[in-house]
Amino acid sequence: MPALALIGDSHAEVLFPLLKPIAEAAGYRVVFSSAKRGWSEASYNRDASFASSLAAARPDVALVHLGGNNQAMSTAAYSRDVQTLLGTLERAGVKRVLWIGPYVATSDTANTRVRHETTADIQATVLPQFGVRWLDTRPFSRSGHTDGIHFSRTAYADFARRIGSFLGSGAGPVAASSRVWIWAATAVSLVGIAVAVVRRRG
Repeated sequence: MPALALIGDSHAEVLFPLLKPIAEAAGYRVVFSSAKRGWSEASYNRDASFASSLAAARPDVALVHLGGNNQAMSTAAYSRDVQTLLGTLERAGVKRVLWIGPYVATSDTANTRVRHETTADIQATVLPQFGVRWLDTRPFSRSGHTDGIHFSRTAYADFARRIGSFLGSGAGPVAASSRVWIWAATAVSLVGIAVAVVRRRG
């Protein structure tokens, strides 16, 4: 039975308790769960206690539910944050990573709508290059909002079922080694540099 780590932001405060029994029914053993309001990939990267607690749990699989609080709006900058987090996961024993993309936001507070959409677009390109299985939540998160960012419990229950199916469909071992992650990060960074050079010349 694969040991599963759940790592997320404020959405996960409601979602993870709903998802846990679904994940267990799908054959996972939840050994670590962290839901931090307002946290991003960069926030987890700065928290040494997260790395040590995760390492102690020794998960085989990680389901990451992050992106809504991302402030790194360039592909290269976001890729660096992702690479750092993936390195922490690998050192903790994680061999397979599944990632839940940002939900649709209808609020423009703190540029949330644009940040969610931009981050989802970056994730769609970057995460598969890192060997990560990614779930685009935008097709099923266009309604059910309570504040333009978060959702009703009924909506989160629906999300949990969909994510449970995603977990089940990714049950096979897909190892994403540090060599793959480093190669992908390098490639993405080079693309970002090339785009910046072209823009300057234009």
